[in-house]
Amino acid sequence: MVHQGTIMIDLKTVQHIANLAKLELSDEEASAFSDQLTDILGHFKKLEEVDTSSEECLYTPNPIAQRLREDEVVEFNERQKIIDNAPESSGQLIKVPPVVS
Repeated sequence: MVHQGTIMIDLKTVQHIANLAKLELSDEEASAFSDQLTDILGHFKKLEEVDTSSEECLYTPNPIAQRLREDEVVEFNERQKIIDNAPESSGQLIKVPPVVS
């Protein structure tokens, strides 16, 4: 299904995209992807035709109300419980595997 004015995705373009993605496609797969990508662009072209000028911008699919609360300072004296719960520790420190970047 190709909509009027839709950009056609040819086999050469599909093979180029596959090459960039380090994918190997057979001719049959490339042909199928060409048709599918052209159809996808056709759907976007159809969406462009919808008049949304009277609609407000929607930032989330559902209205969200922030539930703010006051920050409270709480004393935390559970250090030993955390150290005891760690898989491996040394004194007051938690041992972690080395990280090499």
